[in-house]
Amino acid sequence: MPRQGGSLGKRRIPSVLSFLLFLFSLFLSAGETVSSPKRLRIIQSTDIHGQYSSYSRPGVMELAARIRQAREEAGKDHTLYIDCGDLFQGTFESASDKGKSMISFLNLLGCDVFVPGNHDLDFGVKVLAENLALFKGKTLSCNWKLASQGAPKIFSYAVFRRAGLTVAVIGMSPRHIERGCSKGLLSGLIRLDALREFASFMPELMKKKPHLIILAMHEGLSSAAGNGEKRSFPSLLFRKWPQIDLVLGGHTHLASPGKKGYLGQWYVQAPPLAEGIGVIDVEADGVSGKILSLRSHIRKSSRGETDHAVKALLEERNFLCKKEGEERIGSLPFVPSPAGRTLSGAAGNPFSRLLGKAVREASGAPVAFLGYEGKYRCRSGEITKRRLFLLLPYETFLSTIPLTPEECRAIIEEQCKNARSGNFQTPSGIRYTFDGGRAGKELYDESGSLWESGERLAVFSSRILAAAGGKFPVLAAVAERKQARIEDLPVTVRDAAERYIGKHYGNGKRSSRRKGAEK
Repeated sequence: MPRQGGSLGKRRIPSVLSFLLFLFSLFLSAGETVSSPKRLRIIQSTDIHGQYSSYSRPGVMELAARIRQAREEAGKDHTLYIDCGDLFQGTFESASDKGKSMISFLNLLGCDVFVPGNHDLDFGVKVLAENLALFKGKTLSCNWKLASQGAPKIFSYAVFRRAGLTVAVIGMSPRHIERGCSKGLLSGLIRLDALREFASFMPELMKKKPHLIILAMHEGLSSAAGNGEKRSFPSLLFRKWPQIDLVLGGHTHLASPGKKGYLGQWYVQAPPLAEGIGVIDVEADGVSGKILSLRSHIRKSSRGETDHAVKALLEERNFLCKKEGEERIGSLPFVPSPAGRTLSGAAGNPFSRLLGKAVREASGAPVAFLGYEGKYRCRSGEITKRRLFLLLPYETFLSTIPLTPEECRAIIEEQCKNARSGNFQTPSGIRYTFDGGRAGKELYDESGSLWESGERLAVFSSRILAAAGGKFPVLAAVAERKQARIEDLPVTVRDAAERYIGKHYGNGKRSSRRKGAEK
């Protein structure tokens, strides 16, 4: 019996050990499942500027294909799509409905976050509000709010739950928007100090214990702090709030596949003009949610890889815009071309001189400062609505200001010094001499009468009168002194040009390719 029992006992030992080993392997596999890394994908687009597809370059139809591909690879619940602004303006098609089709594009692609950029204000605050009301995701900006009651809510930040992670996204719009927009255009927009706003909401945000904090901004990594600060704004921000993990940039049109910021924050900026997306893959610990790695790259859009849903969405608008764009306005006796970067070329550019006359006629101002800053070259002097848009692609309104002869001379000198920069604003309605970098003491009107004293109304584009992003400090100083007397007109430069060409050249014969000059 003992022997038999002993033999039975020996036979049971391997089976018990096997069972224990089996239980231990189950425990290990369960542990591996719990602690396996969590993976999240961030998709970024920025500075799309209403780019419909064209024959020469990709557009939003191709961009959409890249976005869908990146989302399908990771899974919808593991993806967050963020657009960093400058969406509405930039093409004839998007301008025709003031950016509404671009909001439809974001909605179709399931965009989670939109951060407004400076050019999203080109049609005015009212249009911005109307477009944001159509957006199905979250509009984020800690430093821009809408003043009117009932306007769509712009949040400083939003918290999302994706891939088992708590993700906080903070939005920030351009801080120095007044450098390119008139005060009239900004009416209804409340602008706040970004650093102060961060100080007010970050303690509340941190209580939500996010695993990942993203700053999505329509600025570049080296954007100026302002207020006399020598450091860049992101440097000041990150020193105060080092908890920010990932920064998505825009505005500069300088794509970045990924690099470290000042205190180790990872910075990515997608290509502009629908040329591609930024893809950021986040890996976090499966138990704690601690971020283990951030890897990023850029995926370029490819001509021919079209998203059919977006194509169907935009097909009718493409058809309508093609018909509208072919409408003839008039025929000029010269071929519009860029002004160049010499003083003689800029001052004598025939299209700039025509624009000066057009805005004077539209505003009633006897003096104008306006130049053709574009790069588009017409094939002939025949002007259609699309060609005029290509010549004048920005929604720049007119503003008037009274000037004395002394102020006018100072502005002329500043413009002449900047001719090589390509920003020369051609004086119109006045005659002057220019020698040795100085404007002559005597100014004359078109009839030859001397302008010795008193003020005369001058018209500028609103962007230029706002100093064009700091390019014209003399003009900016004059505008600051007379801010209360500046009048913003509900007329764009393009509106004025269309009326002028239609009135004075609308019945002309179709022009040839020869060049001439606007007399």
